[in-house]
Amino acid sequence: MANIAAQRIKREFKEVIKKFRERTAEATKAIYRIKNIASLSLKTATSLFDTAISPIVTYGLDLIWEKLTVNDIERIEKVKARFLKCALRMGKYAPSRLAYELAKETFYIEDLRLNLPSTGASTNLLDRRRAKRAEIDIDFYGTTAMIDHNWTRENQEQRHTITRLAIHGFHHKICRNKTFHTPNAECVFHLTDKRLCYYVAVAKCAIKVELVNDNYTELKGEIAGPPETPYEGGTFVLEIKVPETYPFNPPKVRFITKIWHPNISSVTGAICLDILKDQWAAAMTLRTVLLSLQALLAAAEPDDPQDAVVAKQFKENQDMFRQTARHWTFIYAGGPHKNSDFDLKIRRLTDMGIEDHQARVALSSYNWDLERATEQLFS
Repeated sequence: MANIAAQRIKREFKEVIKKFRERTAEATKAIYRIKNIASLSLKTATSLFDTAISPIVTYGLDLIWEKLTVNDIERIEKVKARFLKCALRMGKYAPSRLAYELAKETFYIEDLRLNLPSTGASTNLLDRRRAKRAEIDIDFYGTTAMIDHNWTRENQEQRHTITRLAIHGFHHKICRNKTFHTPNAECVFHLTDKRLCYYVAVAKCAIKVELVNDNYTELKGEIAGPPETPYEGGTFVLEIKVPETYPFNPPKVRFITKIWHPNISSVTGAICLDILKDQWAAAMTLRTVLLSLQALLAAAEPDDPQDAVVAKQFKENQDMFRQTARHWTFIYAGGPHKNSDFDLKIRRLTDMGIEDHQARVALSSYNWDLERATEQLFS
């Protein structure tokens, strides 16, 4: 009889655990049924969790709490983490600890232990969660999302951009893998076939910004040419004009230093770069802009050109493009590579009365064919 009673109790407990797991699954489904959750203010969203989601999980929880394993309690914990990620417009694979920090919320286990006794399983999981939180990089706490919480108000269209920049940093802007992941040696730049470990060198290149005439709306930027590119060894000066609506609108940036690049006008220095146009976000900084320009120098986008002549050469004659870009870097940006053959052809044209830069543009445009360049200049 005792064995029969024990088996019955065991079956009943299994049934209770099964229903508990069904409730946690139902709570997760209920999260996705909430319309426009990311449009709510974060304060309203967390209140909604307390009143609409948490009761599904906690119904009858006190009866089995002390019997739950670490895995069972982790299942509970994930419900709040998933809710916060939805409210913050984060990917479901982003670390839960970052969601809690961005929302400035306590772990769900801590909430539950206010009304339920401490158990070995709950203590174990809470210790693990706190250890993971301690591993968060200190730079995370200096991001816009952590410093300025205006994005937590209702109807903040840029919420996903701000939280994503806090979580991924600059890496997600250039990596081919757009899902959440830890940067690693397998990451590839989305515009090229090179691994991103190469572009770590790009990020280490010197960048500098300084005021012009003590005016905060007019700045001068400098970036170093990325390694293993035609721009290596050169220093490129930028004009940066900051509008009154910054950071909600992008700064206006152009190259003062002349450069031969498909996405930068060889005449005006105007730049074709998405984050300076429709992909700008208030969470971005001038550092983001300069790093993006360095990445652009390392990987041009000839199918979306600012300078059609350069883009045509880039696509049809890569070797000539690299030689020309390297020559321009030597002449205008202080690069290390001198091209005596190009210099001789320019001298031939200047001897005919053509201005030095005009001769260089004509020759560059015609793949350094002296006859064709001459014909164009004198036609």
